[in-house]
Amino acid sequence: MLLGGPAHSQDAGTDSTGSKTLEELASERRNRPLTELSADEHQIFIYERETLRGIKSGNIDQMMDLFISENAIVCPPGGEAIIGRDKQKRLFKQWLSTKGVLLDYEPIDVYVGPSGDMAYAYGLVRWKNPDEPQYLGKYVSVWVKEDGRWMNHVEMRNVIHEEQLK
Repeated sequence: MLLGGPAHSQDAGTDSTGSKTLEELASERRNRPLTELSADEHQIFIYERETLRGIKSGNIDQMMDLFISENAIVCPPGGEAIIGRDKQKRLFKQWLSTKGVLLDYEPIDVYVGPSGDMAYAYGLVRWKNPDEPQYLGKYVSVWVKEDGRWMNHVEMRNVIHEEQLK
């Protein structure tokens, strides 16, 4: 499976330092305009959203060709890294065509490094596999500017906790 359950998980909520949870940060992000981001940050934020929209509508090949580098790496929770865009396309198509699979993610913030050619985004991801609980997790995407265009190079995801379905 592309996304599996946790080996270990913890309850969501404010941590012992009093920091906000990712769920709280996501809620705040939904109420802030994207215009406060730099042009590159805004572009990556849009690419994060468009990739999910395209994948959910069945345009996996098109979205991955537009936004995922040829040698990209996905590191799902509890599994081996998936290396290469073509392998990821096959696995995502197979996984998402399985009845009962759900996938949703939401970028919270983007940071572009001082050189302007490398960035990361982080956010929340939700998924459900057949006959398993739904999980809430966190993700980080690493983006690199190639020939003037941002391409995703690395995705890492892990579990925060199981969710009770409403």
